[in-house]
Amino acid sequence: TFFRVPHNRKLVTNTIQAMIWLFMAHEKAMQRNNFIDFDDQKLRSYVELSSNPSLLDAIQSQFSEVIVDEFQDINKLDFVFIKALAEKSVLVVTGDDDQAIYGFRGCSPDFIINLEKYLDRDFSSYELQVNYRCPINIIHHANKLIKHNKNRIEKNPIVHNEKKSEIIVLPTLSAGLEAKSIVSYIKRLKKAKSDLNYKDMVVLYRTNAQSFPIQIEFILNYIPYYVREDDNILSNEILERLLGALRLKLALAAEKKPTIKDSIYAIRAYFRYLDGRAVERLSYLFQRNGNFVDT
Repeated sequence: TFFRVPHNRKLVTNTIQAMIWLFMAHEKAMQRNNFIDFDDQKLRSYVELSSNPSLLDAIQSQFSEVIVDEFQDINKLDFVFIKALAEKSVLVVTGDDDQAIYGFRGCSPDFIINLEKYLDRDFSSYELQVNYRCPINIIHHANKLIKHNKNRIEKNPIVHNEKKSEIIVLPTLSAGLEAKSIVSYIKRLKKAKSDLNYKDMVVLYRTNAQSFPIQIEFILNYIPYYVREDDNILSNEILERLLGALRLKLALAAEKKPTIKDSIYAIRAYFRYLDGRAVERLSYLFQRNGNFVDT
């Protein structure tokens, strides 16, 4: 509702106030029970160090070197925490601003791009130029693509592998059409090379969600594949709950009796953390009443 009707000022205000209330209630409950969540581990540590100079001095004295990997994917809290810890130490950071992928978490490659400005310290920089992974034309096209990023450190990679690989660009209008294009290309490869096995092929995707339409096309075309358990749509409990909820709604809309299994799936789709006893009790009630609404 908050995002669908931004023109309704009262509704937006009420929603924001409700979110603030929920956040404050969550914080008070955490403090009351002496709990911290994931973000608190860094935030509370930094607050404590900032307000306790003797503790900060003791912590700083323990380290002669502070080494931070993947520095392109840190946020402001990470940065001030690292800066505090490494105040008296040699600070070594490694990273590649061209590989920054966590902007949605508030991370920014600007900390590694403008490191001297943020830390107010002199640094020596070393570029690992030799690329041992990719053929020369892959490096060439990757460099052309990444140059569209305006805020970056210019690099001069040296290619170790002088061989070339085939690059085929398949423009599509949707994720579904992209998946169909992948399947079509795999079929052409199999037809052209009879000794080629499916296990010799790999499909890379940037986000887990991108694998779903590809998996669907593989299933529809009887192409065997392996994907990690959490992303496998054939054994994904969250998807099962969603499908169960959809089947239940269709059954109720048609004035039919939904199955007990779908009824349980539907309940668990909305209440994720039901324990075993609650599920057993619900199953009993569904069996006794024979009606989802009455239960």
